[in-house]
Amino acid sequence: MEQNHVDPRFPTGSALAQLEFRLYCNEQYKYRSALYLSREREVGNLAGEASGAKGNATGCDNMGGYQPVEKQRTQTLVEASQRAAFDLIELLRSEREETKDFCDLTIRHGDEEFVLHKCLFGTMSGYFDKLFSTISVGNHTLTLDSSEQFRNINKFVENMYNGEVISDDDLDFAEMYGQEITDEVDRDAKEEYIREQLNSDRLGVRKYCDVTISIGLRKFPVHKSILAIHSGYFLKLFTTEMKEKYDATCHVTGISDDIMALVLDFIYTKQMWVKDDQFLDLLATSDYLCMKEFQAEVVKWGVGLVTNQNCIQLWITGHQFKADLLIEHAGSTICQILSSTKQCENYLVDKLHFELLIDLLMGKISTDQVLRYALTWVKQDIDGRKEMFERFFDRIKPESLTQSGWTCLLNAENLIVNNPMAATAVISYMKNFVPNTETEFTLGTMYVLCSEKYSEFKMFKCDMSSLKPPQKTVDEETVFVPNWSCLTKGEIYFRKPVLAVCNATLKVVEGGQVRSYVSGRWDEEILDTSISDNGAVTCYDDTFYVAGGTSKLDVKRYRKGSHPNQWFSLASMTNRRYNFALVPYKGFLFAIGGYMSGYSNTVEVYSIQKDSWSTLPETCPDMTNIKMKIVHDDKVYIVYDFQVATFDLEHRRWIRGKSAETALVARCAGFTLSLPGFKTCVMDFTNTVKA
Repeated sequence: MEQNHVDPRFPTGSALAQLEFRLYCNEQYKYRSALYLSREREVGNLAGEASGAKGNATGCDNMGGYQPVEKQRTQTLVEASQRAAFDLIELLRSEREETKDFCDLTIRHGDEEFVLHKCLFGTMSGYFDKLFSTISVGNHTLTLDSSEQFRNINKFVENMYNGEVISDDDLDFAEMYGQEITDEVDRDAKEEYIREQLNSDRLGVRKYCDVTISIGLRKFPVHKSILAIHSGYFLKLFTTEMKEKYDATCHVTGISDDIMALVLDFIYTKQMWVKDDQFLDLLATSDYLCMKEFQAEVVKWGVGLVTNQNCIQLWITGHQFKADLLIEHAGSTICQILSSTKQCENYLVDKLHFELLIDLLMGKISTDQVLRYALTWVKQDIDGRKEMFERFFDRIKPESLTQSGWTCLLNAENLIVNNPMAATAVISYMKNFVPNTETEFTLGTMYVLCSEKYSEFKMFKCDMSSLKPPQKTVDEETVFVPNWSCLTKGEIYFRKPVLAVCNATLKVVEGGQVRSYVSGRWDEEILDTSISDNGAVTCYDDTFYVAGGTSKLDVKRYRKGSHPNQWFSLASMTNRRYNFALVPYKGFLFAIGGYMSGYSNTVEVYSIQKDSWSTLPETCPDMTNIKMKIVHDDKVYIVYDFQVATFDLEHRRWIRGKSAETALVARCAGFTLSLPGFKTCVMDFTNTVKA
């Protein structure tokens, strides 16, 4: 018959007590994971900028002799903010009235008996300190004579546990305490005095320390009663029929000696000097030792350690230890970061916390950003996370997604293809945005300027009018083979040219230089070297407009035949912007996309008649690498990174989702941008260009 394992800490025959304590310890071990109390793990990244320096707030020699260590610059003082929770007098009084488990002294005076905490009376009363010296070791009873001096001993005991040490004509407190205590000393000061006396005892002569905590080679003499009233773990350890209840030494494993020194500092003084990289250890230790009030103080300090780098780790830690304050602060930082970042891979969580994080994000940041995060998370393990991905999609409202959100989803094509369940969830939504592939939109002739080598260029054209959107079935009518023909080639160095159609003539604008393509050659019309070549260029009513550029707000116009023949300055842009699209429409110019100090998600509108700028309230997708724009039927289709965004110029709003028109433009862009050495392009819908 198999014998049950017997813990060596238990006395023989105490199986019931052993079982009880094991059940209790099982609850304490449930949070002990890899981050819990391992001395091996790295915690240097916890606080971002935190120093990894080593050191303690309290020193100790191997035999228990404590030596103060000078406070280091990297340390922070953590103090108790909950007065009632750490009121030592009240904690000892409650223990005496309720259980008396740690009342280790009985005083008899006549017919009266008083059960007391020996360490309290020995450290607080000089008289009793001397009296206790006369008691033999192991004797827990003291009998006082019936002299007049002790006739009010009951009042002395009562006042001691109530913290009401006041003068009384019938009781000589000066003699009892061995010192004068005046009426001016308030209760808080008395409580602090008791702590000081007990702390001095454990750090000094250790006269009233009745147990030694042993961790490795370090020894910590302490008072059982003080540990038990602060820690549920030690309370259970010292009251269960285990050998620690009777032994003078208690061996503790799983906690580092440095951390235990800090915990004891806080128990005895209500403060400790800590380093940022000790936060996780202190939080885990407070949970293991069942010190809820101490844990609350650690958490209050820990919220100040939350940074952009560790917010996910501390948010998860908060959930592991049910630290609501830490969850709230770390969660707020996460929302702030994920509301705008595209680097979601730096803030991924495990499967256990994914849905919790989605709950946090929903309603606090845009649906686009929540979708971006979820897609990044799912891509890490498509097979293992596809069910959670589908459940997430059930919570998304299609109408809350913008063009940016749908673009992010469409870029996850590999995810959808390899995940049938995800595809099922996505397709039902996409049908609302791609109703059919039929359109009356007909393209014109595309002109493309290419430059494969340093100073050599070629210009091509191709009739795109027969190009149709992608179809479900492929036949001879839907197959399109572009027929590119080379109009001209030569040796001109083009850095960032813009090709435009003006007055039925092809023109190239680069910075302040304008060239016209006439009779197979390029003729220079005007040159202004002060104009940035990062600006945007457009042509409206036979007039060229150039705007913005790196660190520039300038807007200028040029019209051939004007006098004098030069660029004229107009009202400056509201924001510096470059690499953006400048789109003309019915007397207005629309500045869309590009960069400002970061991604520019605003649309600015210039009134040609009023010579003034305004900003639209609706934001636009992040588009910087703009390669092509096509204006048709009051809409502009902007191609960036092989994606197509649609803006309604008449109603000044973005059109979300995909359509047959965007599919057609995307197909055209695929043929156009793939030409070797592509620089710039323009489409002529009227087919009137003289080429």
